[in-house]
Amino acid sequence: APAKVGLMIPAGEGISTIGELAGRVDCPVIIEGFRYDRLAEALVVMGRRDNVYIESHLLNSPNFVELLKAEGLLDRLIFGSYAPLAYVGAATAPIESAGVSDEEKAMIFGGNIDRIIS
Repeated sequence: APAKVGLMIPAGEGISTIGELAGRVDCPVIIEGFRYDRLAEALVVMGRRDNVYIESHLLNSPNFVELLKAEGLLDRLIFGSYAPLAYVGAATAPIESAGVSDEEKAMIFGGNIDRIIS
């Protein structure tokens, strides 16, 4: 965190707890490895902390992209696939079929993470 390169923390550490940590560091904090049933909690944390992002590889609801867009948080969704340990198509399909523009899909697939690490 002192280097401001970012932290990637598994959701198993507790999403609200990660949000508290994010309030004490001056770097991006990416919550990874959680399912749709914890998305509401992540949205609350993201609403409170501008430096919190979420990673997508286990989000399996067909509408999570549209939900993030409606909440104004699409710029904080980071594509994750868990490849080569998981089939990439399972991770790309919900984003590719989402009702968002091609530009927004490009943000998710690489633009958002590029902005963080550049």
